[in-house]
Amino acid sequence: MEKFLFFILLMISMVAMSQNTVINKNFDDNDFLHSNDIDSTLHMITPYFSGLASEKNYELLFGVNFKKEFQNKNTFFKIWTKPEFLLFSLYDYLDQYDSISRFPGGEKIYNKHYSWNAPIELTMNVKNHYFLSAGYSKFHWGDGYRGLNLSYASANYPYLLQQFKIKGLEFSWAIMKWTNPLNETKFAKYSIFHSFSFNIGQKWRFAFFENLIYPARDSAHNNFEFVYLLPQIFYRYADYSLGSPYNLFFGGNFNWHAGKNFQIYGQAILDDFIFSEFRKDIKHILHPNDSTIVYGNWMNKYAVQIGFKWRTNNNNFRSRLEFNAARPYTYSHKNPIQNFSNNGQPVAHPFEANFYEALFEASLIKKNWQFYFISFYKHIGYDSTGTHFGQNIFQPTFDAYTGNNIPVKPFYNVIGQGNVERLIATQINFMYKYKINYVDFIYFGCGLEYRYSINEDHNELIPFVRIQFNINNMHVWHSYN
Repeated sequence: MEKFLFFILLMISMVAMSQNTVINKNFDDNDFLHSNDIDSTLHMITPYFSGLASEKNYELLFGVNFKKEFQNKNTFFKIWTKPEFLLFSLYDYLDQYDSISRFPGGEKIYNKHYSWNAPIELTMNVKNHYFLSAGYSKFHWGDGYRGLNLSYASANYPYLLQQFKIKGLEFSWAIMKWTNPLNETKFAKYSIFHSFSFNIGQKWRFAFFENLIYPARDSAHNNFEFVYLLPQIFYRYADYSLGSPYNLFFGGNFNWHAGKNFQIYGQAILDDFIFSEFRKDIKHILHPNDSTIVYGNWMNKYAVQIGFKWRTNNNNFRSRLEFNAARPYTYSHKNPIQNFSNNGQPVAHPFEANFYEALFEASLIKKNWQFYFISFYKHIGYDSTGTHFGQNIFQPTFDAYTGNNIPVKPFYNVIGQGNVERLIATQINFMYKYKINYVDFIYFGCGLEYRYSINEDHNELIPFVRIQFNINNMHVWHSYN
């Protein structure tokens, strides 16, 4: 009888959610959850190509964008996939800068010279209120260039997503299956995510979310906990009732349309958080010379983002200024299977944890000419052999020895501790768009990439040329992480 009532409640909750699909993180889009279908296409099958060459590297990307849309009364259906193949020359160059691709997106690299990617999304939209999607793809959460919860930096993964939207209220629920190729135990894990967002007035939008990392099986729990399939419950209470064996994240987002062409946005994610210890951190900031304050508890694990976007009235110029930071040990766990990763790569920010970042990007379009600029400053504290300062989320994290870990220090942990690296990276792109016919087009372009290591007082300037067919993505694969 209990199982019967449970599945009745589950079916009711699934019918009660959704929203129409979100495609682009554009200026007027107030939604926080974004699908991977971000490439515009004018017809069902669009082949594309991108080639880049510099003195030290070349990259060739081949792919096909397939999108089929059809409608039955009040229900809208879409099938989208984008198989693509990437060939490049210098994997060691990518590895040197801890790069994780924006496209094809963190997929497994074979023989250090090529990678392939084949996301697929099947979606159903009922009257722009109920939205159901399943496939093998990924999501980005928030308005930022970076994501502190979900981001495009990760590899694709199987997922099931439901959303409900009515009069500014939006509820989302998703279950994703992630892998652990770097762990000795190769168990997969589930990420179970839900969020609730709402408007306050015409200019403010807020969201709150939970994300639970649940191993497919472990020594204590070999069966799936079906209670997490109930989207409307608070996962924190369910996790607590089970003895808190899993890795639970809680966070929130905001977006403020401060002006017609100006936005302020932000997000925060709490991994573990003790408010009394946070107060001590604030006291230490206000009184840095007071040696009686015991600050920097390792269990205060969180990440924050604040950003600004502005544009011109004709939308030809857009820019962004963004700041990101993550405390040491954020996204890690005592059981490394339950860290915030997929396919051996972080799902959130590609720097993992223990960092500050300031980022600026700008885009200018003038007739057939396009200019794109991006630059970031990274201040990060890396781990080294035999140490655990909180950057590597794949290390087990605990303040006592458990048999396979490096115990962390309980207090006096600060962002940037460890082996500090300070890096400035900048890239400039110039492109010219040439139409072949009313659908197909080619981009010709060139650019410069500049990197300066402040620690080593070493700089590197890399000129490059590129050609693109039917793709307007300005991101160079190896440059932005």
